[in-house]
Amino acid sequence: MTKNAIVFTANTMHVAQANLMIDSLFDPAKGNFQGDLWVISTHLSEQCQEFLESRGIRYLINPLASFQSWKYRREIARSQPEYQNGKLGEDDAFLLYRNKRMSKLIICDWVEKFGQNYDAIALCDNDLYFQRDVNDLFAKTGHIDPNVVWYWQEENTILPGSYLWTKNVNYARLHDVDGLDFGQHEINIGFIISSPRLMRHVFQRVGNFFSSCNVELFRDCHWHDQDL
Repeated sequence: MTKNAIVFTANTMHVAQANLMIDSLFDPAKGNFQGDLWVISTHLSEQCQEFLESRGIRYLINPLASFQSWKYRREIARSQPEYQNGKLGEDDAFLLYRNKRMSKLIICDWVEKFGQNYDAIALCDNDLYFQRDVNDLFAKTGHIDPNVVWYWQEENTILPGSYLWTKNVNYARLHDVDGLDFGQHEINIGFIISSPRLMRHVFQRVGNFFSSCNVELFRDCHWHDQDL
């Protein structure tokens, strides 16, 4: 019998907002999920941890300490609006960016620690609402191909002159794009399914791209994990 997990990213404030997602996920008339639910987070308060434990939701806290020495850390922190308008200092501005743009990288650590216990996992955001049996999505993967990621794309196409089109143009300006096809639609990483091993492989590459891509993409063009 296969065993599945759903892993969502959230810090303390987001867990409080995730009740609708959690309730709809386990509601037999809606998500009807039969597997394990996990939170991956850079920080959870003790009260939040107690709440998750009371709901049978497991969690992994990882502050992504390696990115404290990210070569772009200071430049990215100083480019955040909250730093520029004086609301946050440099350290807090970077932590805000890290929590919003990098937290899915914790899935690499999660797979190392717990991935062997699952056949397939879904990595998702915390603002979802499930309206039908989510087990059908896992069933579509069958005996999951270790080389396949299941995802969906944004409905709107990437039109010339649009925000996403401009992002891609700037990538092409700064990097070799020979053989790279951006496609007509952006991949949405708000809900993706794969084997644990492949999920780790994908996000290890994303983590590497945070250092190998030109800083201008992150500083000026608002590139983040979904773009990578």
